[in-house]
Amino acid sequence: MMFKILIIEEDARVKELIKSFLLKHKDFNVMDSFAYTENPMERIINLQPDAIFLNYKIMDAYGDKLVEYIGINMSSMKVIVILDSPNFHQAQRAINQWRVDSIMERSQINEEILEGELASFFKTVKTNRLNNISHKELVEKYNEVALYILHEEVVSGGNEKRIGNAERKLGVKLDFKTEEFYLGYSGYDSSIYSHYTLGADTFNSFFHSLRSKIRSISSKNYKAEIFIHSTSKKFILIVSKKHHGKSDESVDKIFEQIHKLIQFEFQAKISGGLKEHQNFTTVSERLSGLGTHISNSFQKLIWCSDLAFFIAEKGIVRQEDIESLQKSSTLENINYMLENIKGALYSRDSSKLDYSIKVLFNEGLKYSFNRLLYSYSMDYLKEIYISAAMDNDFLSNLDFEKIISNGEYTTIEKTCGCICKLFSDLQEELMSKNCHKRIIIHDAVEYIKQNYDCRLTLKEISEYVCISPSYLSRIFKQKTGNSLNNFINAIRVEKAKALLDNTDYKVCEVCEKSGFLSAKYFSQVFKKLEGMTPMEYKVKAEKVG
Repeated sequence: MMFKILIIEEDARVKELIKSFLLKHKDFNVMDSFAYTENPMERIINLQPDAIFLNYKIMDAYGDKLVEYIGINMSSMKVIVILDSPNFHQAQRAINQWRVDSIMERSQINEEILEGELASFFKTVKTNRLNNISHKELVEKYNEVALYILHEEVVSGGNEKRIGNAERKLGVKLDFKTEEFYLGYSGYDSSIYSHYTLGADTFNSFFHSLRSKIRSISSKNYKAEIFIHSTSKKFILIVSKKHHGKSDESVDKIFEQIHKLIQFEFQAKISGGLKEHQNFTTVSERLSGLGTHISNSFQKLIWCSDLAFFIAEKGIVRQEDIESLQKSSTLENINYMLENIKGALYSRDSSKLDYSIKVLFNEGLKYSFNRLLYSYSMDYLKEIYISAAMDNDFLSNLDFEKIISNGEYTTIEKTCGCICKLFSDLQEELMSKNCHKRIIIHDAVEYIKQNYDCRLTLKEISEYVCISPSYLSRIFKQKTGNSLNNFINAIRVEKAKALLDNTDYKVCEVCEKSGFLSAKYFSQVFKKLEGMTPMEYKVKAEKVG
């Protein structure tokens, strides 16, 4: 029997001391703790705690309202007020005016004091609760837990002997026929429930309402059962054939009804009508009997459910559907598609860019069902984006970190839509008048980096970027603060240093491979930039090595 505790306290040391004490006792459940500046009324109403540790400042601010609400609705709740220091006026006010159960001085709180304050109170509460539970309610709760254990035994691969032993020990029988049944795996993972800061009471209410409606689904041939998967909080569905059921009736209709019910109940009781979260249900093949083949089938269901990101719009998917949908995509194909996106970005053709992105997601990634390929593609797109934005000095204007994030999307369609919008905005920036010169510089720099080891002329580079030599020379100096010739020399020297550091090439060979036509000129430029000749650099590098 769990007792719910709410802590509203600003002192981190005291809060952790209380929490650590409570967590040592299996009967205590620390429901929440939050900033003392928040309004506590709504949290108290939602959580309905058995006891509350309350900072005096909060009680001072909300005392009358709290006292009135607790007196009317939660008269059995224990209220413990924490004082900053011994203060007769505060203590007298807390006890006489607010009628709290006890007060504690912050500096004096320890485990012994906490034990003394809580032990007798919770013993009384436990007795009252047990007295209020009828025999019928206890039997119902026991049977519910016992059936849950049996269901877990089935999906974990228990054979007939194991299930039979469990039935005898628990005193209940399996509530469905194993001659013909189907498993389903449905709902939302635990992260979505935590998104709505869902308390245990709200989740239990949601589940029990859902289970009642699923059990009452009308079918002449099938019966349906639902229970909670212990780790994911998703639902395990069992749809079994009735003895007199016709073999030609499709079980799909039952799963469609259950699927819609889960979605409806979630929107009604959890998300407040929002449809941003889409339920996904995976259905097994026809099953018969008990044993490891059941656990194997169930593990396949979990695997299929993990693919919801790729095909969430389908809603309900059978195991065999995955095999029919799956298409292989190689890294080589994905790289080709990513390079097409990069080219389309700089092509200034918006329709080409949009098309290239959709090809990647819809043809390359969607039916690959490959998370690694997806993550690789997102990282690659991020590099393309950052490179383009940084080269053009407007990275800070666009929130790429939030948008290009593997954990930001619930479906691949949403990912594709957001990436299309993000890169469209980026392309508009690149095409704007303010970025026109930056695009030219970017193209010129990329051309130099790719052709530094060849004979490069101003005319050749200007023809590549489609402007006059004089205009290129002017805007390059304007934007970079460096002449085009000096930039080319700097690139070539960096390449030469890499060759000197990592190869056995002679200086004359390095000169040629880094694009210099004259050994003398190479030596002059190198010394100007590095403060030493290429030979001196090579000797120094060899000594360091």
